[in-house]
Amino acid sequence: MDRKPTAADIRRKLDAVASEKYRISAQRFFKEPVDLIGVRSQDSKAVSREAVKWFRKNGGLKAALNLALALWERSKWEEHIVACSLIYAFPKEFDNSTWDLCDKWVDDLSDWATCDFLSADIIAAHLDDFPGRRKELIKWTKSPNRWRRRAAAVALVKHARKGKYLDDAWKVAAPLMPDDDDMVRKGVGWLLREAARTAPAGVVAFCKKHEHHAARLILRTASETMSDEWKVKLLGPSKRAN
Repeated sequence: MDRKPTAADIRRKLDAVASEKYRISAQRFFKEPVDLIGVRSQDSKAVSREAVKWFRKNGGLKAALNLALALWERSKWEEHIVACSLIYAFPKEFDNSTWDLCDKWVDDLSDWATCDFLSADIIAAHLDDFPGRRKELIKWTKSPNRWRRRAAAVALVKHARKGKYLDDAWKVAAPLMPDDDDMVRKGVGWLLREAARTAPAGVVAFCKKHEHHAARLILRTASETMSDEWKVKLLGPSKRAN
């Protein structure tokens, strides 16, 4: 692309590789209705890469932001993914305004996939350079918005996988253990499963402390990366996860 990409350019490119058959089949990945164009993941990524390439040479995140905002205001799921891709491409340029944007976008979420891209990638990238933001995640666990509660847990997944910020992971997970929303439960289970890769003893101790009010789904998911020995300690010998 030899000129600044616009939202109309992105839409044309997505439409050009869209498939009605795929649009219908892709809906099965979501429990909630999602406004899909019908573009496969690899094709959406190719469209995103082309736009990112232009902005890497022409102004970086600041220049890409207007396009990301324009795409986010549109209804189509794939355009939201491209918007997230434009932001995620420039983590070294993140600042407080980027966090504020993510905080605003969380309230617009309506599906798990966009939630996880925004939280596990973009929001997660803030946590090393802006450590105070981890306290914000704890506040999110009290939100009535299911996606903000899920995002609070998922934002720590990549860090927990490396054994980082586990004290924060416990503080985020604790108020979500009795959550009755399946999407939130899956997010908490994912966080604990990744933490168990490096800290199985810590995950077992945490889960035992909260097992009286924890959803069984969370405990089963937490055990998935554990050795059989740790699974037995968490779930018991007769309920060991396969």
